Amino acid sequence: MEEKDLKQIKKIVDNSIEVFAEKTVKPGFDDLSNRFDKIKVDVNNLKSDVNNLKSDVRRLPDKDYLDKKIFELKGELNLKIQRNDKRTEIHSKVLKRNNLLKSGEENDLIELKSLSTVV
Repeated sequence: MEEKDLKQIKKIVDNSIEVFAEKTVKPGFDDLSNRFDKIKVDVNNLKSDVNNLKSDVRRLPDKDYLDKKIFELKGELNLKIQRNDKRTEIHSKVLKRNNLLKSGEENDLIELKSLSTVV
């Protein structure tokens, strides 16, 4: 084979490789590049969602806060129940003093008072 033939073969091989790369390899890499771009967008969206969730969680009350509030509310409820019991007791005494209670009604009022301790 002569130098001229070798150059011609080299040119054909180079051209074939270039065509193969242009038609097969480059589109494959372009497709991969597009997929990676989409993945990057999805990852950024996920990061944003996670940051939003973190922000939401930070705004939620913690267990200690809730326990304290429940304790305070129980205390307030107990005070209201005690005041209500006191009112019932006073009403009962006034009604008894004025002979407005029939037999057994005083016990009914006492039972009302004792029901509040169940709460």
